[in-house]
Amino acid sequence: MESGQEFILITKPEVILHLTGAYAEGYLLIGDKNYLFTDPRYFYAVKNSIKDEKTVALLGGLSEVKELLQEKSLVGLDFSYESVNLYKEIKKVTEVFDATDRINRRIARKNETQLEFVQASCSICEKAFWATLPSIRLGMTELELASILEYNFKALGASGTSFDTIIAFGENSAVPHHQTSNATLKKDSVILMDFGCKVSGYCSDMTRTLFFGSPTEEFLQAYSAVQSAHEKAKQNIKSGMSARFADKFARKSLEKKGYGEHFTHSLGHGIGTSIHEYPSLSPKSGDEVILKNGYVFSIEPGVYFDGKFGIRIEDTVALIGGVVKSFMTDDLNLKIIG
Repeated sequence: MESGQEFILITKPEVILHLTGAYAEGYLLIGDKNYLFTDPRYFYAVKNSIKDEKTVALLGGLSEVKELLQEKSLVGLDFSYESVNLYKEIKKVTEVFDATDRINRRIARKNETQLEFVQASCSICEKAFWATLPSIRLGMTELELASILEYNFKALGASGTSFDTIIAFGENSAVPHHQTSNATLKKDSVILMDFGCKVSGYCSDMTRTLFFGSPTEEFLQAYSAVQSAHEKAKQNIKSGMSARFADKFARKSLEKKGYGEHFTHSLGHGIGTSIHEYPSLSPKSGDEVILKNGYVFSIEPGVYFDGKFGIRIEDTVALIGGVVKSFMTDDLNLKIIG
């Protein structure tokens, strides 16, 4: 190989899948020509599933990567993911630079096929949710409800969950990332369900807040505020705007209704082969983080009242033709059951 070339080295299986169409543990070296080194556990499956014509599958590991890189002058690594040990090993044979931002921006944009995978994942996610609702009953545990939902994922064709399912009853819903437990469902309780599945390696993410019994006026007003904030964000987010500015639509909507201090997290995050990807739609995002067509992300405003209840409404969406398109079909109106 010619010296002086610039390569990017990737080991995260989810990123390898996004870039090549093949899931594998190994080393993907991206340049004028791409090389995916993997071991016999993956090699033959990888060889037959690579979708990128520029990528060659090879048996091997880090030693083979280092040997190939002997004449190279620059190799980029994802400093937010790769180990210090890998950095030191590559540094022995060539110069290393931080390619985190370059990699993030590359995987943020989904092509038509990848968007179809996300759509398939979201469709199963939503169908599983509707199939699970009739099973909700007084006295069941959060873990029971999670297991029914996850069974429905696989029964409908998903390979598994895209993250640990969150089921939160009553006051547990006030914890945004509550750990699903053996808490039981009581009458007149909030049910917050945050869930997602994987199809062809691509994730979905959806949150719905239900009420089991008779909701209070306080809850109904808060739910209406979150629903309105969610819809405001969907209607106003456009390609070309900063992620920080996009976050403001829902945040300002909640502030105007007196709930601003109770919205304690960012509006959303990128979604793809990993459940959390670039970009983050957050007040802390830099102005250089610009939303573009083909980006897939969540819209998930929420409000939380310690010891009482929490409400979050989330869809997986994409920027198509400059505007937000939701992969979910639900009308987001409050569902009262029990």
